[in-house]
Amino acid sequence: MGWQKEAFEALSGADGHAEGLSDYAQKREAGDFLRHAASLAMTKTADGLFDPKLVLSWLLTHLGAPSAFIGALVPLREAGALLPQLLIAPHIHAMARRKWAWAGAAAGQGLAALAITLMGLWLSGWAAGLGICLAVAVLALSRSVASVSYKDILGKTVGKARRGAATGLAASMTAGAVVLFALVLIWAPVDRFVIVVGALGLSAAFWLGAALLFATLNEEAAPGKANHSTLSQLALLKDHPDLRRFIYARGLLTGSALAPPYMVIMASQAGNGAFQALGALVLASAMASLISSYVWGRLADQSSRRVLALSGLVAAAALLLALMLDRAGLAGTW
Repeated sequence: MGWQKEAFEALSGADGHAEGLSDYAQKREAGDFLRHAASLAMTKTADGLFDPKLVLSWLLTHLGAPSAFIGALVPLREAGALLPQLLIAPHIHAMARRKWAWAGAAAGQGLAALAITLMGLWLSGWAAGLGICLAVAVLALSRSVASVSYKDILGKTVGKARRGAATGLAASMTAGAVVLFALVLIWAPVDRFVIVVGALGLSAAFWLGAALLFATLNEEAAPGKANHSTLSQLALLKDHPDLRRFIYARGLLTGSALAPPYMVIMASQAGNGAFQALGALVLASAMASLISSYVWGRLADQSSRRVLALSGLVAAAALLLALMLDRAGLAGTW
């Protein structure tokens, strides 16, 4: 349609032939570009509303779940989204149309988020903790399927010079939505629990909507190629010591992802209304992502190794500062 082509050209700066696309895909690129941007914006916004590090941690603390369940949220989300890729990647790469894998994964995340919403309304204590952690594991597994399948789909449907525009547009839309969510948490005269449960329900709707929209993508069928040697790539760790050191360093940096739930618990125990500051935490996280993306990106152009080292130092300093404030009795101040 005409409006799709005009919007595509305005948003992507398209100026002719799309490198790497078949004739079939080029004729449908404008509509598929918009579908990619909209689907990604919905799923990324759902991620921001769902956020296990802050939002789910706050919810479990509010529901009185044991701290062990709160501490398990991030490991379940991260490990569940990464480790299964070793096993599922060969099967997804064998598919002729991988959009069905991504759409199914988005639907799986939506159903898991819906289950968490209902459990937040009906359960409390250890039952809420166990049930929500199991749902997070299902969501993470679905996320791993989406991660494996997406880049190939994008490569088949959007020209090489326009792919960054599609993902960048989605990221910009997401940032605005998460900032708006944070402002609602800070200033809306509504109980925080109601807002959080509503946000989780909205995230479920976004994931399910993205699944439906992505299923309409015009992905051309292409014979898949099964590759059952994925696990053999683990041998690279033995043969390449630099890769080993990188993985060790990157693994140690997961502490920065594991810490926020405990910071939420610290705030809940500090008193003086700090537990009501979820909006401030979400806003700080969103603004940090916006600012740091540019800063770290510029530094990475000079040295990725330096970025990794600096990020570890900055994360360690921030966590030490949080501990010092807590020990000084200042964690509950605004």
